[in-house]
Amino acid sequence: MSDPQGAGSGAAGSGAAGSGSGAVSGTGTGTRSGSGSLSGSGSGSGADLAAGWVTVPAGWRSLPDLVVPVAAQAAAAKVRVEGREGYGDPASGCFALLQRVSAPAVGFSEGQANAALLRALGTSGFTAGPVSQAELPFVGRGVQGRIRSTTRQAGDRIAVLSLACFYNDREPERCRPVCDAMLDSAGARR
Repeated sequence: MSDPQGAGSGAAGSGAAGSGSGAVSGTGTGTRSGSGSLSGSGSGSGADLAAGWVTVPAGWRSLPDLVVPVAAQAAAAKVRVEGREGYGDPASGCFALLQRVSAPAVGFSEGQANAALLRALGTSGFTAGPVSQAELPFVGRGVQGRIRSTTRQAGDRIAVLSLACFYNDREPERCRPVCDAMLDSAGARR
């Protein structure tokens, strides 16, 4: 992550959740905003990346500079990053990263995916864990937050949707409940 204490531009680069490397970074399109409308910008798999999965808080905006673009991937790649998005309220120091990764359903291990994520966070300067109820707390590089991932069957592949919601020390009392609500909108409750 680059300067998470900053006003949002470049607040995070990689190292939050999901692909075989454990990075949530990049850009994508399409999540529901607090009002229920579709918003987002950048490249990715389109409006289906997070639509119906997570609600972006009212007042948050798309932050394409928060994430690193998805690198070109071979069509035959076993693990594919399908899209990434960044959102937040930079004035409050609240941010979220979304990522969708897919992998073959045969041989997929959620335990191995979580272990890879923990290793990647550790090598990126974060202290993370333990994983509890599909949620992973992390702290480091001037931010703290939680990651929630959920899996869905998509034909012969497993889609892993990951959400990292985090905040710096600017307004943590304001950001913490907003992150709680956003994470709760992404599936199983805390």
